[in-house]
Amino acid sequence: MSHSTGTKKTLSAIDPKLRGQGYLKHVVGLTWIDVSGISSDKAPPRAFMISGFVMSVAGAWVWVTAGHICKDIRSMIESGRCVVSSKFVDRWGAPTGEEVGFPFPYDLKEIAHVYNEEIGVDYGLIILSDQPRMLLEAAGIVALSEEYWSDVPDDVGLFELIGFPSSETTCSISEEKILTFSASPYMAPIMHEPNPPLDVNKPHPRFYGRLIDQQSDGSPNGCPLDNIDGMSGGPIFAIREIEGGKLEYWLVAIQSGWYPDRRMITACPVLAAVAVVRKVLEDIGKLESGPM
Repeated sequence: MSHSTGTKKTLSAIDPKLRGQGYLKHVVGLTWIDVSGISSDKAPPRAFMISGFVMSVAGAWVWVTAGHICKDIRSMIESGRCVVSSKFVDRWGAPTGEEVGFPFPYDLKEIAHVYNEEIGVDYGLIILSDQPRMLLEAAGIVALSEEYWSDVPDDVGLFELIGFPSSETTCSISEEKILTFSASPYMAPIMHEPNPPLDVNKPHPRFYGRLIDQQSDGSPNGCPLDNIDGMSGGPIFAIREIEGGKLEYWLVAIQSGWYPDRRMITACPVLAAVAVVRKVLEDIGKLESGPM
C-alpha cells in the first residue's frame, strides 16, 4: 500500500450506525426464487439473498460478489433448478411491505466468475447495462470508482465489512411466487491479520482478518454476530480518522471465506478484481487492450 496524495471520499460521522448508513450507498443485494425444473422433483421453491456492491472500472458499472456464490448458482441451475424471480435490492430501511429494488433477470451468460479454492481466487461479477445502471443511480447508488480503491495509505488501522448475514435475513414466498424479505445490513469491524495460520494461507494474495468481538475485546463497537455466513461478496473498507471528526475510506477487498471457530475472515484484494473486470470488458469489446 502507498501513501494517499489525493482527496478521498469521507464519511461525515464516526458513530458506527451513521457510518454504516454511509457505506450503504455502494451496497446492492441480489435476491431470487428458484423452483424445480424437473417434474419428479417435489422440492418447494426456495428464496435467497446474497451480498454484493457496485464498482466502476474504465467507465463501466459492475456488480461484484464472491465467485463461489456464482459457482453455486450455476451448479444449482445445472442440477435442474430454475430461477423464476430475481431482483437487485438497492434501498435499505424501507417500511415493511414497501417494494424496493427492481427485477434483474439472472442470465448465466452474463455472469463472470473466477473461483479456485486451492489457490484462493474468488471473484464474481456482472457487467451492468445502461438500464440497471440508470435505475441504481436513480436510487442513489454510487459506484466505487478508482478514487475509492487506489492509493490506499499504509496507516489505516481498522477495516469494516458490510453485508447481509443469513441469520439476520428472512425471505418468504407467496403462492403466487412473490418474494418478500427482511434484510438487515451489518457492519463488522475487522483487525488485519498479517500472519494467518498456515492452513488458512493460500498462494494467491489475500486479505486476512479477525472480527473485533464485543465480548472478548470489550469493544462497544465490536461485531455482535456469532456467524457472518451470508456476508460473502460484501465489500471490505479500510478507514482512518481525519480532522473534523470525519473518516476517509477505501475499498480494499471482497469477503470470501469465514472460519467461525477462529473468528477469522479471508478476502480477495480488489485490485485483482479490477484486473478481472478489465479482462472481461476487453473480451466483450468494451475496452481496448493495453496496460492497466
